[in-house]
Amino acid sequence: MMQKTPATVATPSAEVEAMQDDIGLIVDVRAGLKAMRAKAGVYLPRYAAEDDAEWRRRVACSPWRGEFSDVLLTLASKPFSRAVGFAEGAPEPILRFADDVDARGNCLHVFARKLFRDALANGVSLILVDYPPNGARTLADEKRLGLRPYWSHYPAETIIACRTERIGGRERIVHLRLRECVTEPDGQWGETQIEQVRVLEPGTWQTWRKEQSPNGVAEDWALFEEGTTEPSDDGVKAVPLFLGERMGAIRARPPLRDLADMQVELFRALSRQEEILTYAGSPMLSASGVERPQDASEMAVGPKVCLFAPPGPDGRNGSYSYIQPDARNLKEIREHVASIIENMQRLGMAPTIERDGDVSATEFAIASAKAHSALQSWALNLKDALEQAFTFTVPWMNHDDRRAIGAWPIAVDVHTDFSADIMAAAEASVILNAEKERVISKQTARDELARRGMLGPNFDPVEEDRRLAAAERNET
Repeated sequence: MMQKTPATVATPSAEVEAMQDDIGLIVDVRAGLKAMRAKAGVYLPRYAAEDDAEWRRRVACSPWRGEFSDVLLTLASKPFSRAVGFAEGAPEPILRFADDVDARGNCLHVFARKLFRDALANGVSLILVDYPPNGARTLADEKRLGLRPYWSHYPAETIIACRTERIGGRERIVHLRLRECVTEPDGQWGETQIEQVRVLEPGTWQTWRKEQSPNGVAEDWALFEEGTTEPSDDGVKAVPLFLGERMGAIRARPPLRDLADMQVELFRALSRQEEILTYAGSPMLSASGVERPQDASEMAVGPKVCLFAPPGPDGRNGSYSYIQPDARNLKEIREHVASIIENMQRLGMAPTIERDGDVSATEFAIASAKAHSALQSWALNLKDALEQAFTFTVPWMNHDDRRAIGAWPIAVDVHTDFSADIMAAAEASVILNAEKERVISKQTARDELARRGMLGPNFDPVEEDRRLAAAERNET
């Protein structure tokens, strides 16, 4: 019977283990050509009779088109066409924190965009609300040290384990392990990257690092640091953002998994296309009825080279011809590549190339409605996750900030009205005509144009009325 390897702090849970294939594929696809070529044995396997040198040449010449990344960027950008923020009346401490949520200078909008893009790619991503370990005992100590809560983003590939329980009727995280890489100085100029695991449970935290043997080979994990936090009925102050189908405490199926599979299919198709173009552009020369040179020298082939075909031993004249792929094969391969790209863009609802034939308005509207309904659901999930993160953050703010926040209902404003983005330019003319015919008021027309993103963020209706009045005076 096979002996089971003892579990360590870095051993992934069963849920995380089940996610590895999906996340590994998507991480490689997002990394691009270099990562795909590095794992060519998986993504571009060798043919049965292909020797090692020829396979390596084929891998090195295989082209790449990052359609997956284009679709991901397009979809992930839609909720951020308007700044993530708050409605009027948000307390000053909340606005100040939103200007730098991660203590690294990134505002709420920038942090949320990165979080959303990772969750859209991998199905889940994590916000950890943290507070720096310190020796402060009073409010004065906190102010002197400049201590404050902050958010950290942990992509799906850094999650090792997550367990949840029902606390107060709600599901809360009671155990969380995260993989980290820290950089520490090594001598005067050098640096050393150290892999560590952070363990979080309600009221406690730990970091574990690999012990190093004298020859520098990692052997085992050992406790490096630990500390305590205020026990909380909320569990670990971490918020997962699920954009894929949730299948457990932390497991989710990436919503773009099928698109990632198609990216691998495109990689292989482009490799085949490159090969057939190589053979078509540099065809093999065939000599019929011509003896091989007696000195075994190679025959020169190329521009400005004259080939002679002397008679063979039987007295017949020799001849030369080229062997190259049939033109129909070139056409089939080219159309196959174009079909894969078109299907990827259709699945991603982000077409970037012109398609043959006309697409009816009804077909476009139905396809857009499907995409935007999914996007709206994802954007609402983001809104909920950000609001939960603020709920965890406020209790760790200092006394003055908590008092200023008071009973303000935490409400994050995320753009979710994607239906207004569909055919916005065409609708704008209808709105303006309705205002001209006095079917709607000028203010309603402005509101509808702003809803469709037709008016910039600096639009000021009062200032605009002043400008219109000044223009009318000049005309008269």
